[in-house]
Amino acid sequence: MKRKRTHPRRPITFTVGSSAPTTNNSPSSPTKKRKLSTTQRINEFHALTKRLAHIQKQIQSTNQSQGQLNNHDDNNEETSISHGTTNGTLEDEAARVKEAIEALGGLHAYQRASLKGGDESKGRGACGKWLVGMLNKYVVPSRDGMGSRKSEEKEESAKKVDRLKLLDIGALNGATYAKQRAWIDAEYVDLNPQHANVIRQDFFERPLPRNKADLFDVLCLSLVVNFVDDPERRGIMLMRARQFLVPSGLLFIVLPLPCTKNSRYMTHERIVEICKAIGFEEIEFHFTKRLSYHLWRRVEGHNTKKAVSVEKKMVNPGAARNNFSIIVK
Repeated sequence: MKRKRTHPRRPITFTVGSSAPTTNNSPSSPTKKRKLSTTQRINEFHALTKRLAHIQKQIQSTNQSQGQLNNHDDNNEETSISHGTTNGTLEDEAARVKEAIEALGGLHAYQRASLKGGDESKGRGACGKWLVGMLNKYVVPSRDGMGSRKSEEKEESAKKVDRLKLLDIGALNGATYAKQRAWIDAEYVDLNPQHANVIRQDFFERPLPRNKADLFDVLCLSLVVNFVDDPERRGIMLMRARQFLVPSGLLFIVLPLPCTKNSRYMTHERIVEICKAIGFEEIEFHFTKRLSYHLWRRVEGHNTKKAVSVEKKMVNPGAARNNFSIIVK
């Protein structure tokens, strides 16, 4: 008896405005032990860093409360000792979480695990390849007709025009766009560089642009937003990203698929709502088995001085879902 032939599931790509299929299949679990080990390492690292951030907030809140009580009654020794004991317990717990993070190998091990799953055929390498295709579709054709030419002609023509300036936040290998260097001028930055071509920098501390020379045509946040441990800081990161883009510049975001497909507080529609509030329009999105890609264009005429607020809201209830969210204030 012949075994029925099966076909691998194909990734789904949408151009905004087109009809999208109604299926909503969850990503399949990796079958190879090596991939599962990498996934577990990344997930555990995220869980620990989130726990550490929560404890640090509790410590800060306790310190503030203790300071207020001490100001109210400097002689209340018993209250002061009680709060000090609570704070010490939290600090001990924070130390244990830090030890657990170090036992995993720390941030470098997390990055190596991400890089391990990010070769040219899967993971982050595929993200860069998809973005290059979108740049050829949306940006390059407007630059001296480059989009309709063969690759070698395109690169030769690119030398006659300004190269696209691209800022890659959270870069790992510093070579994602090396093959497109003739028409893409890429700057790679990360908190803990793993490659000589990557600059050590915290995007939250990067000086805001002072002139046009400091702006970029494209800004990439590939598997970066989900790594930020606080929902409000995720919103701040997206708002900062807009400030670094030229008019009508592009923002490329990559998230783990469960962030958009299996969160209580986030769906694709919710992400669109958030990006509109910040001053972006989504022009393309793409789902793979593990990731979701989102390409946004900066909208001009958006009133950045007007108060913007997108609160945390339950949109997809379920006991087995995660708590990923983005808050804009």
